[in-house]
Amino acid sequence: VYTSLSFSSPTVLKQAPGDATRWFVGEKGGYIRVFANNASSSATEVFLDIAGAVNAAGEGGLLGFAFHPDFPLTPEVYVSYTRSGAPLVSYVSRFFSNDDGQTLLAGTEEVILTLLQPQSNHNGGDITFGPDGYLYVSFGDGGGSGDPQGNGQDDTNLHGTIVRIDVNAAAPYEIAPGNPN
Repeated sequence: VYTSLSFSSPTVLKQAPGDATRWFVGEKGGYIRVFANNASSSATEVFLDIAGAVNAAGEGGLLGFAFHPDFPLTPEVYVSYTRSGAPLVSYVSRFFSNDDGQTLLAGTEEVILTLLQPQSNHNGGDITFGPDGYLYVSFGDGGGSGDPQGNGQDDTNLHGTIVRIDVNAAAPYEIAPGNPN
């Protein structure tokens, strides 16, 4: 439908809660772009630029983002990405808007949680708010063909899991009630 637009390695496409007028596209290299929900849209604007912090090698990069359910009244967007440097680390961070949700400020990053990635593949990274208001974050099994470290079956680490956290409680988060131990 949006034939006049192009993106560099898009990873996710979302709309902000209650706002069908715009689309937001996450690009693996560290950008979230925004454009008008109009078939004749021919340009995007940068909503967030964290390209300097993102390691997009292998299956890493900006892998997901989630608007706070009350966005833009609560001007927060949560972003899942792998950070530059060695070793490779997955970050889930909160970014803030100070212009009624038109852009996010890279300098407002608050790290929510991190996870060391032993390989450059199977990093996971989808992130969303559930109907219960909690943030759900997925992590890959840590990489390697066939999950050689057995992370997908190991409930003592976060690899190969979906975590459910309460980001509206004490900073940076609390374990959501009812989570398995």
